[in-house]
Amino acid sequence: MQNWYLIKDTEKPGAYNMALDKYLADDPPDMPLLRIYYWDPPAVSLGYGQNLIEYNKNIFDILNIDIVYRPTGGRAVLHKNEITYSVIIPENSEYFKCGIHELYRIISEALLTGLTIVDKGFKIERNIKEENKYTNNVNCYDSIARFEIKLNGKKIVGSAQRRLKNGILQHGSILFENNQHLLKYLLIDKNDKLESLVEKFNAVRNVFNDGIDKKTIEEALITGFKRSIVKDFCEYKINESNMEVLREKEKEYLVYKSKKDLD
Repeated sequence: MQNWYLIKDTEKPGAYNMALDKYLADDPPDMPLLRIYYWDPPAVSLGYGQNLIEYNKNIFDILNIDIVYRPTGGRAVLHKNEITYSVIIPENSEYFKCGIHELYRIISEALLTGLTIVDKGFKIERNIKEENKYTNNVNCYDSIARFEIKLNGKKIVGSAQRRLKNGILQHGSILFENNQHLLKYLLIDKNDKLESLVEKFNAVRNVFNDGIDKKTIEEALITGFKRSIVKDFCEYKINESNMEVLREKEKEYLVYKSKKDLD
């Protein structure tokens, strides 16, 4: 095991989160890096190869939700109440030589070890085989890929991986709400009244038991990585001189900025 860098980030807009993940993967540090972050305001992210789906700007404004592209592939994800991780693997790391499924397995093992620490009677397990159940071309959580993590039989961690010249990026969402079904109202259904949509967004159920908050999961994930693949973590800070580059990259990933967020 070797040392890794760690970024414990605060709540940031989706375009910033995606730009930073891609920036770190394009020019990775000299050791692998784990970043844990959050979204404010909420956002819908689309896979970089996904066609832009029709949406009602008025709905996104009322619910204060942005739309962004991810630097990784896959289908749409609603980032409303979750903890998000990203792993950056530089080309000098032993993990850079791993195949796609093998690296998924290694990272999944660390995530599972962390989530098991806070398991209070839930059945948390890693999926063994591909389970494609897509009913449409929108929702990432309609399918469970190999090595993704389930809680009580339902997918709670959705991940995507992209290999670049100098590094590998894998990132994913750990859900705190059963909210991914709401995507169909945002991106497909145009007949619901806005009042009904707001009610739907406020009526979602939590995934974890009461008393398990995001900071508890955050610390458990860090412990899970240390028990599985990390010797120790070193704090990694973004150079302030690179912030201008990041602001330019944000423009590449922003599809729609909620007007409510601009009030």
